[in-house]
Amino acid sequence: GSILYHNGYVSGGLPGAHGAYIQNSSGTFTVSKSIAFNNFNDGFKNLSATGDAINVIFDSDVSFNSGSPPVSLSNRLRRWNMIIGADAGIVDSCQITNSYLYHKQDTVGTNIKLGYSAGNNGAITITGNRIMGGTQQLDIDKFSPITFTSNTLAFSRRTLTPR
Repeated sequence: GSILYHNGYVSGGLPGAHGAYIQNSSGTFTVSKSIAFNNFNDGFKNLSATGDAINVIFDSDVSFNSGSPPVSLSNRLRRWNMIIGADAGIVDSCQITNSYLYHKQDTVGTNIKLGYSAGNNGAITITGNRIMGGTQQLDIDKFSPITFTSNTLAFSRRTLTPR
């Protein structure tokens, strides 16, 4: 595993850089026992921006406080702790298992974002995770099929946005 923290920069008033940006087009790529926190943008990003994101497994990972430090100290907005989605390529057969994702309760942020601008999203399995805090635990857009089992969600506001 790896510890990924305080990665980023601010350009034009907007934060940039992620804890980890993953793409994979052959075989299986596993991110295991890694921790991403306080990165300026997303924690773990599995996005098919210039290639595919197929057979990527996140197992026993931790991501919290993504989108920090904020652009201004009074800004409570946070970024995705984990995003998996298709932009230019294909996303399929991905998994998030036994992981912990967290945002402080007084922040505005989503823990897991599934889906992006394109609709080339295939199967995803989300099992045995702890997803806590922020304003939204899951944002699901254009993914099918989805297996969602044995997860624990703790929240004080909206928890799920399926589209």
